[in-house]
Amino acid sequence: MNIQNLMKQAKQMQKDLAANQQKLEAQQFVGKSSLVEIEMSGTKKLQNVKITNDLGLDPEDLEMLEDAIMLAINNTMEDIDKESEKIMGNMPNMPGLF
Repeated sequence: MNIQNLMKQAKQMQKDLAANQQKLEAQQFVGKSSLVEIEMSGTKKLQNVKITNDLGLDPEDLEMLEDAIMLAINNTMEDIDKESEKIMGNMPNMPGLF
């Protein structure tokens, strides 16, 4: 195989990878347990937290708890991303590997 064909294949793979990454990032994911339901984007950003009120909590307290959980998780995910960038340095971004 000559170098031009190899480069052409590499560019096509890069385009396909970018398109797949965009599809993933546009999706919403829902996780459920008996008391909690969360929604996350394909970028792993927590969009929503819902806690069932089977515990009899005040609705305002419940909403504040949901917001606090969402903020804590998103802040932690951002810290992980920053640390990952620092550790990985200038390595090329290869989605799915890290």
